[in-house]
Amino acid sequence: CRQVAQSPYPSSLQSVMESSGLVDEGWEYWDMATHIRADDTDNINSNGKNNGNVRQKALDHLPDEIAVLFNNPLSDDLITILCLNFLPDDALAELAESSEDQGLVLGHEVLDDYFLGKLVLHSILIVVSEKLEAYKVSFEEFQAVFKRRSNIEKQYSGLMVLLQRLHCSNGSDGEKASSGSFFWGENVADDIKLISKTTTSELIELEQLRVPDDVIQKLAYGISVSLEERASLLELKRMAMIKFIQLDELADGDDIN
Repeated sequence: CRQVAQSPYPSSLQSVMESSGLVDEGWEYWDMATHIRADDTDNINSNGKNNGNVRQKALDHLPDEIAVLFNNPLSDDLITILCLNFLPDDALAELAESSEDQGLVLGHEVLDDYFLGKLVLHSILIVVSEKLEAYKVSFEEFQAVFKRRSNIEKQYSGLMVLLQRLHCSNGSDGEKASSGSFFWGENVADDIKLISKTTTSELIELEQLRVPDDVIQKLAYGISVSLEERASLLELKRMAMIKFIQLDELADGDDIN
């Protein structure tokens, strides 16, 4: 969020708002250069708690960890913590005062604001894209890890033979996967296919390769967790894109409702 705030993106939004007539209609923007200051955390004490800074006080009411869940990826907690990076002090103080001891919680309605909504959604799309890239595992990377282990445990040499067979037969649309392609983390359909191959009769050769069942189960579990987490991130990306497009339509003169 700080990178977005300090980038040319806010200025480009301001230009769009002025040229599209949003400013004339009463929509507002603010100067992010004066909003993002180096002293934002000066009022935090050694325990990380608030000594008066309204931004940090709002953070104190939020959970330490915010999970992105498939059934509610764009949660109020996530929206709130993102907005704290962009809202000007006077607006934040006014919101905090109205919430009193309940803690500041901002919902989906704040994303209807063109300037704030665009900043938040743009940040989400950047982070989600980066996170999804991190899930991609090339076969060469995976092979390197297990080669190191195979020097210690012979069972992993059999697993590498199995994985190579799975990988080469797991290309999209019936095509064999190339040696430089991703083993998993790139294509959901291919990942599901790979999991199915670790749990079906196709692996009758496991006994011949002397690959323990628990090793295969760990492999399938790892891919399953990757799929579950990516599904939540993709749902968050989908929701952010829908709202992003609605704001674009607003700038074009359409009613976002």
